[in-house]
Amino acid sequence: MREMQKKKLNIGIALWNLNAKNLAEKIDKIAGWGFNCVSFLGGYFEDEFAADIAARIKKHGLKVTFHLSFFGKNKERALRELDGRIERITTLLKTGKIKRNAKCICFDPAYFYKNKTVSIDYETTIAALKKLDGKVPGIKIGVENWILNSPAQEMRRIKTGIGGAKSGMLLDLGHLNIAFRQGLIKELDYLSYFKALPFKIIELHIHDNDGETDLHLPPGRGNTEFKKIFKALKESGRLSKNVILTFEIKPRLKDIKITDRKKMDEVLRSKKLIERLYQK
Repeated sequence: MREMQKKKLNIGIALWNLNAKNLAEKIDKIAGWGFNCVSFLGGYFEDEFAADIAARIKKHGLKVTFHLSFFGKNKERALRELDGRIERITTLLKTGKIKRNAKCICFDPAYFYKNKTVSIDYETTIAALKKLDGKVPGIKIGVENWILNSPAQEMRRIKTGIGGAKSGMLLDLGHLNIAFRQGLIKELDYLSYFKALPFKIIELHIHDNDGETDLHLPPGRGNTEFKKIFKALKESGRLSKNVILTFEIKPRLKDIKITDRKKMDEVLRSKKLIERLYQK
């Protein structure tokens, strides 16, 4: 029974975590490490390798997610760029014949950055979710919780804004850990918090930290309570049936490169840890 459960677990890694000559090469590495999902950053992929990228996805039978962002941009520009990214994504899916592999498109909330102060741009975030509603049939759309918008009331604000538009949520566990430990979330426990969320969770970003800084560490190197979180998620009824667990580890920092054999071994150990904790 446990072996059957393991086969059904959708667990992947973000392509922007890895160094390689091209995305096709990264996809082969991911499949070789035992991941069955892959996450693209935005609409970025080298056009000259697009056919090869699609071929490798089909070859390995990988599920695919896309992650978008709207950093520090005005609403009109952000929505124009969103159109361009969606067009690139749909073209890849259509020409590469991998539409069935694609499961969701999620994005960071739009935000303002001024005088070292960050604030969520709810207007643009809501407009983007409404704009994507039904735009790519068969693919789920979702918004990520940053630390600032992790509180359930902030997610309800987004839900109210989009009205009847269909949307889900990408739950970033590193952001959640900081938000809880910094007292930003008013619910006293994970179960109460998840029940208060207005969205189904369609994807998880898996990484660890110290509860203060968004460090993107491999699970087990920080104080994120994965076991308690997974238990509460399952009890809450907020998990989508085919939720995807995406590792998002050290995408920018230079003190750890997960393509290094020793460090990759650590990632694979933490992958086994997450699989074990999730399936308990």
